[in-house]
Amino acid sequence: MNRGVATNKTDWGDYKPDFVKNSDYRKFSQSLKMIITGNRKMKEELKEFLEEYFRAGKLVYGLYETTSTVTTCYVKEYQGKHIHFIDGTGGGYTKASIDFKRRLSEVESFAESVS
Repeated sequence: MNRGVATNKTDWGDYKPDFVKNSDYRKFSQSLKMIITGNRKMKEELKEFLEEYFRAGKLVYGLYETTSTVTTCYVKEYQGKHIHFIDGTGGGYTKASIDFKRRLSEVESFAESVS
């Protein structure tokens, strides 16, 4: 990619932006799930923000931190017809969902005790 090599299958010099464009790093169902990268300060600020909104009853969240990601690719053609599924190593979305369910349980327990 750094050398800009082009073959009859793809232009490797243009592959990185194409990879990013075709990466599924955000997932939407009844919630938003995403992979975010940042330095330690950014991670702490994000946690503080999410925790503040959680304590205010505005959202429920789950986090899982890892130092790397894993990419699973489905490729029909290198240039354009491919998708990359990105997750955190060591459990990624699954581990974040465990953290989410713990917080959701707190909210539900609190709601039951108030009723």
